[in-house]
Formats: sequence, C-alpha cells, structure tokens
Amino acid sequence: METRITKQAREFCSKLFSKELSEDKQFEIFSTSMLAIATSSKYSEESLKEIWLNDNISGIDGFFILVDNALYNIYNYDILFEEENLKKFKDICFCFVEAKNTKSIDKGSILKSYTTLEKIISDNCDDNKMLKSIRECINKFDKESNISLKIKIYFCTQKTETDTESLKKSWQQDINMKEQDIKEYIDVETIFVSSNFLSQIYISRQKGGINIRIPQNTLISIDSKCFIGYTSVLSILEAISLNLNGDKLLNDIVFEDNIRLFLGNTNINKNIQNTIQTDNKRNNFHLYNNGLTIIAAQIEINMNDYTFKSITIINGCQTISSLFEIYKNNQNILNNITIPIKIIETTNEEEMEYIATTSNSQNQIDAYQLLSNKEFFKNLENLFNKNIINNKPIFYKRRVGQEDKNNCINIDLRIIMRALMSSVFCIPHRASGYFDDTMNKYLENLKSLNQESYCKLIYILTYMFVLVSDFLNNENKDSKLHLLKHHITFIIFKSFKSISKPRKIGDIPILKDADIEDIYKDIYLLLSDSELFKKRMQKIIKKLETTRLGRTITTNQKVLYSPITKTIDNFENFCKDINNE
Repeated sequence: METRITKQAREFCSKLFSKELSEDKQFEIFSTSMLAIATSSKYSEESLKEIWLNDNISGIDGFFILVDNALYNIYNYDILFEEENLKKFKDICFCFVEAKNTKSIDKGSILKSYTTLEKIISDNCDDNKMLKSIRECINKFDKESNISLKIKIYFCTQKTETDTESLKKSWQQDINMKEQDIKEYIDVETIFVSSNFLSQIYISRQKGGINIRIPQNTLISIDSKCFIGYTSVLSILEAISLNLNGDKLLNDIVFEDNIRLFLGNTNINKNIQNTIQTDNKRNNFHLYNNGLTIIAAQIEINMNDYTFKSITIINGCQTISSLFEIYKNNQNILNNITIPIKIIETTNEEEMEYIATTSNSQNQIDAYQLLSNKEFFKNLENLFNKNIINNKPIFYKRRVGQEDKNNCINIDLRIIMRALMSSVFCIPHRASGYFDDTMNKYLENLKSLNQESYCKLIYILTYMFVLVSDFLNNENKDSKLHLLKHHITFIIFKSFKSISKPRKIGDIPILKDADIEDIYKDIYLLLSDSELFKKRMQKIIKKLETTRLGRTITTNQKVLYSPITKTIDNFENFCKDINNE
C-alpha cells in the first residue's frame, strides 16, 4: 500500500519537474526540498530544482548552502561575491542530504556520506565534476568570510520518528568516530530525519498553514478585520515550532511576508534575550517590546477564543527569532511572559505588502537613524550641500527614507562611520569587518558630539574616504585593491597627522580646534588637486605591494580584519616615507 509520504513526494515532484521520475528519485528530491524549505527563510522554486544532485555522488543525494538563513545552490552562490552583494556573513552552513526510500537500511548507507565528505575536504575528488564544484564552493566561502563554517549531514528515511531515533542510537558510536575525523577540518553535525517531519513540512506549506488560538478576553476588536491586545509568548512559539529528533526548529514559513530576515546576534537582539533572562525585567517584557503584527488569512470565532488561520508575522521577526533561541533550550523561563499583538485578516496581496512595509518602517528604525535630527548632523548636511571638492558632489541622506540624488555620490551615516573608523578612530580593520557591532559602540558618544570644528573634520574625512573609494573602484577589480579602501584612507590620514588610538572602541578622540584646522587644510589641498591625489594614491598602491597586506589581498581577504600594524611592518615609518616622497 502506498504511504502518505510517497504520495506527497509524487505530488510535489510533479509540480517541480515535468519529466517522469522513479519513486526513489522522488523521495530524494522531496527530502532535500523539504529540508531546504524548513531551514531557510528565503528561497525560490527555481533554486529547489538545483539542489538535487541526480545520483551524481555516492552517499549524497542533495546539497545546498544556507547563508544568513537564505538558500543558495552550487550554481548560484557566486552572486554573493559580486561587489554590490559583498557583506559580512553572519552564518554559513553547507547541507548534505542522503535519502533512503526503503524501510530496510543498513549502516553502510550513511557511512558512504562520510566517505564522500572526506574526499571533498581532502581534495581527493577524482574526476567527479560535482565533487570538485562543492570543494571549490567551500573554499570560496572559507577565503571570503571571517566566520567558522559548518556542515550538516541530513539522513532521511521512510521510518517513523520513533524508529529513526532507534536507528540513530544503534549507529551513534560509528557516527561519532566519523564526525571526529571530519571535525579536524570543519565543524560537522549528523541529523536523522523521519518521514513524519518531512510530511509535517509539506503539509504546513499547503492551504491551512500555521494556525494560532488566542483567548477572546485578551483581544479587542477594532473592526471585523483587526484585533489588538496581547498573548503569551509560549503560545506563539509552540505554534511556529517544529520538532526534529527532539530539537526544536523554527518554521520560517511564518516570516514569508516579513521584509527583514533574522539579523542574528545584533545588540538589539541580545537586549531582547537579556531582558528575558533578567529576573526583575522578565515579567515586564510587554512594556519594553513593540510586539508583533500578524496577518491571518481567516479568523474563526469560537466560544471562548479566536482561531487565526494561515498566519504570517510581518513585524516582529527579530523579537520572535531571539525568543526562539531561548525557547529551544529553556522554555520554562518563558512561562507567563506576554507580548503585545496586532492581528489583521486579509488575503489581498497588495494590502499585505503595504501593511508589511509601513509596519516595519514606522516601528523598526535603526538606532543610528535616530541621530538625524541632532543639530550637529544638520550642520554636517549643510557642509556637504554647500561645498564640493574636485567636481565630486556628495549628497548626505541625513533623514530616514530620503531618496538618492542624481549626479551625486550618495552617502548616509554608515558611510560617514566607515570614514571615521578609517581615519581618526584608527581602526580601519573594523570598518572592513565587524562593522555593525563596532558602529553601535559609538552611537551613544555621537549623541553628545557638538564641537563645531568636529563637524568640519567629519566632512573632510568623509570626502577623503569617498574619493579614495571612487579611485579604487576604477582600478582593475581582479587586483582586489577596492577592498583596501579603508586601509588606504587610514594611510593617507596617518601620513598627515599622527593621532593616538583611542583607549577603547567607542571613544571619540578629543582634538583641539587648531589641530582640526591643520588636518582640514592638508587634506583639502590634497583632494582639491586631482593630479596630486592621483600621484599619492599610485605611490601608496605601489608601496603596499611590498607589504603582507598588499601581497595577500588577492588570495586571503581575511588579512583585512587584522590591525594594519600587524600587516604592514614599521607602519609609522611606512606612512612617513609616503609623506616624504
């Protein structure tokens, strides 16, 4: 008799592929796709077609890459390394899937997966093009990112959850030994997946989706389509969680219409978790948090509660994802914790998009954007608007939502902060990597900044950074020189003025007005003479070729994240030599 999972796999594959496929292949495709859907919050149907390997590798039926919760495959991951997409990745995971459609399984089935993985890691790929492509993919991320990479091996079977758990226990000793060999090179985890879990993912994608029930006495009806009030945090987390071998997994379908994915371990998300973990703040969580905005496809009125069907959370992804990290390990701490909530019933796509956009833009303004109304930054805006250097006008978008201006180099406070880190703050390596965390440390001190001459200093240092970037962007991209914009900006700055590095990150150096005026004049003279500026840049680039920073930038970009004094020997003399020349 045909099992439910077999029917679901056939139904899913018939929509994804037009060709006839065997039951074994259908199960491989279905397993790989359901795991990709369950573990990613951003994917396309087209990308699902490319993650099945079609029997090209022994012991591995599927392969996909998760980068900050978004799904990529062996054919499209290169887009992440195009210049306009380059960013600091927060999380990278390579996922290998082996799926067995038969009920009779022996230990050799999973041992093949480790053998193949060892070939990839040791670069013993023979002539298998797919193995080589996966090897190249892992190497690319290793070179371009500054975080630890990890691998997950998913072993999927037709077995039930109970039988799968029993299978895992009987093979655990062999699994541990194989994992230990691989962990010498890269972190690895093996996960057994039952047919129950795969089926649950499939059903949740169909009509009906995720439903929640909320007591009527905790909600106020604004009209027949809109409710506001509060609910327990646990009721939300329980509704949107999945269980995989005893581990809780967030069902990201609930964030399908949210314009922001989970941003990871940011300061704001740390604060959310700290509030819950602090005894005298935990029970007042609802006072500190803006709450959730939820869209429901249908509202069902029951005797004592409402059932909201096919929900999506369009505002509150950071809150719920942060709370879920606690829920996975200690759900008891969330007992009696409530959260404000607004629920709107609609299936109109245009209305859903408008609600999602306005909810996020009004409620989740980044902390740095709140500085825009300070008089200091208004004066800075006037400086950029009134003074143009070297026929390169800069438009400073001081306020949230300002559109780019044509025929200008458009900047915001983030660019200004990169310029300051690459000069007066003396941490160019922090502008290349760890930027967000570093910037957040300066925000409080920026609020109290009111020295009029400092406004002029920021103006000229930002202009210098922008013109250095502009110059390098016109160079040969294969040389990777454009990645050195922070470091070269710092070299120019240090060749003019020797400033002691602030005692700690977050401190803004105190400078006398006379010193600021000297720095301003020197840099202004350099920037306003295009020929002089060009010669200075060319000399720096040539001299960098003799340093570890310049020599290794094309092969190992992690060098960008090291302090410049470690990548350029006798750095002070290096800067003096440039100035003397």
